[in-house]
Amino acid sequence: RALAGAGMLTAPPAPSFVRPPRLVPGSRVAALSLSSGFVTEVMNRYRAGVRQVAQEFGWEIVAAPNALRGPAFLAANPQARADDLHWALEAPDIGGMVSIIGGDDSVRLLPFLRPDLIRAHPKALLGFSDTTVTLTQFVRAGVMAYHGRALLTDLAENGGMHPYVVQGVRRALIDAQRGGTASGGLVRLFEEAAKTAREVGTSTSLGERGRYLTALTFGNV
Repeated sequence: RALAGAGMLTAPPAPSFVRPPRLVPGSRVAALSLSSGFVTEVMNRYRAGVRQVAQEFGWEIVAAPNALRGPAFLAANPQARADDLHWALEAPDIGGMVSIIGGDDSVRLLPFLRPDLIRAHPKALLGFSDTTVTLTQFVRAGVMAYHGRALLTDLAENGGMHPYVVQGVRRALIDAQRGGTASGGLVRLFEEAAKTAREVGTSTSLGERGRYLTALTFGNV
């Protein structure tokens, strides 16, 4: 740390992020189809994920109201996918959320997502790939999110989850958590990513819709 009066700048205080309550055996975890309704084409895989999550962690997976309505419905109704996230946040008996699978369509949720609800009802969201779009909105709301396994991928692995997957999920969402703040370095990384995204949205041929969605993602509208 730089000494005061030595002509050197000190790092600004790291901003506080809300850490969602940890999950415990018996927690009800909402399964969300944030990207697509592909899950209905591989229901055996979905059931394997539900079963293995219960065996390893003791959680009960609960499908969100629209999560199993199929590819056609969810492709045509991005607001229904956002509504599922909001439902899970506000439902008092839901302790956390897991993405069923990634894809490439979560960007269409951005106009419907409500950071105020994310902040008011902080709950763990686990997912990766296209779910990163939604995870970014948790960061925007000041709530920690978890870039990790999806229900149809590692959590439904044939023959059971790999030990490193179990260990990682436990360390992130179950074990006693050290509290705190995001480091200044991490915050600066997010700031640089936001700056780059804004420049891309401005200087390329993404068009007005692309620039609008970029702005929504990083909180500039």
